[in-house]
Amino acid sequence: VALGSNIVPQAGYTFPILSAAARAGTFAVTNLPGLAPGLRWSVAYFPTGAVLAVESVVNLPTVRVLATDGAAAEPGDVTGASPVQRSGDTSAALPVHFSVSGTAVAGADYVALGTSALFTAGATSVVVVVTALDDFSVEPEELVRVALWPHPDYLVGSPATADVVIAENDV
Repeated sequence: VALGSNIVPQAGYTFPILSAAARAGTFAVTNLPGLAPGLRWSVAYFPTGAVLAVESVVNLPTVRVLATDGAAAEPGDVTGASPVQRSGDTSAALPVHFSVSGTAVAGADYVALGTSALFTAGATSVVVVVTALDDFSVEPEELVRVALWPHPDYLVGSPATADVVIAENDV
């Protein structure tokens, strides 16, 4: 199913999908323009087809990341932390997605972080911990940057990035 390029989805927007695949419950949606924050799309199935609907999401939570403990050190006994905070609706569990970049190498300079953290229901913070690995190489301080990714289930507030610096212990 491809939507026309002149379509700008808004809350309350519906688009009928009348195909055999939709009746069977399988199809792909392509060319769906990006939705404004606070909107998401869903599909409702009916015996005669399906409807793509854009709905407003009330009270979307906002997430932001802080570097309150922006220092880690080899051999890993001093960790750095990037707390991710959530405000707004905390009634449900919420995975938050992020990218990791910088001069430090995951698996060589620090324990790999993955790309998401999970807020449990009711939680307002979750901590992304950077644990340095002792690599036995003499090198300068290295940087690990965590940057929040946008997602339809939450808004990204400021700050959206946090840095942890890994100090060297080899001389």
